[in-house]
Amino acid sequence: MGLVCTENLYIVKEELYRMGNATSPRLSKVRSKEITTIETNGIEIIVANGNGVSVFNREGLDRCPLVGWVWEISKGTPFPPGLKLVQDGSFDHHMIVPTQNMPLSKYIGLLEQMAIHCKKAFKKLA
Repeated sequence: MGLVCTENLYIVKEELYRMGNATSPRLSKVRSKEITTIETNGIEIIVANGNGVSVFNREGLDRCPLVGWVWEISKGTPFPPGLKLVQDGSFDHHMIVPTQNMPLSKYIGLLEQMAIHCKKAFKKLA
């Protein structure tokens, strides 16, 4: 008897980059203006509408005006169930988003699981 998987498996298909600081990729730093939340029974819920935390491929990182520590999510890194990557407008900017509505605290926890796999790459200068 085989196992049935009801979750989709998402894997990073190319190196992705996140601007962080010297000690953290700040992947779980969710800005309220970039997501939609609702309150249900006193719990803040993130709406799965394709918005989330920004990451870039290498070309996007090179074009991005931000400076500071760059953290890499390596090709082949699996996303925890509950997260997926969506392209945001251009080919070089993506967002890590929830696959379904969930408590905001759960989304942040899943992002922290992703952050474990991040590696500090280099410091980007102006």
